[in-house]
Amino acid sequence: MADNSNTEIPAGNQTAWDSLMDLFLAAEKVAEGYENNEFKPLWQDLIKIWPSYPGGCQHERAAIERWSDESGYNKVSDRLTALVDQRCVREDALMNYPAPGLEALQWKLDKIFETENDSDFIPAWSRGYVKQTIADYRRLLKEVG
Repeated sequence: MADNSNTEIPAGNQTAWDSLMDLFLAAEKVAEGYENNEFKPLWQDLIKIWPSYPGGCQHERAAIERWSDESGYNKVSDRLTALVDQRCVREDALMNYPAPGLEALQWKLDKIFETENDSDFIPAWSRGYVKQTIADYRRLLKEVG
């Protein structure tokens, strides 16, 4: 009977990691560009017209919905959601791929701890989302220690 006690996941391939990162960065750039150039101008218009959005009485909400359809806001919002979803798929691929080295591990830890965020709080992630990162730091710390 084979010994399957060593179930440690090996390091990922740097070239594959770089390809996944390129796909993620491209998806992120497209989503951010669309948000800044298409979504935000319409959002600003909506807020100027209805400062109490999303509140208001029933006839005001009906007017907002009519404006959202006529202005293209709903279609732009739906497209932005699809682009952000694509970015998330690419980010998930990176998070689930074994880090080939410390630089990749740092990227993952920065994502988990949201080091760019000025908040006093760290988000709570599911174990499934951070599982590979845990395996990565355990493996990489053994290699350097």
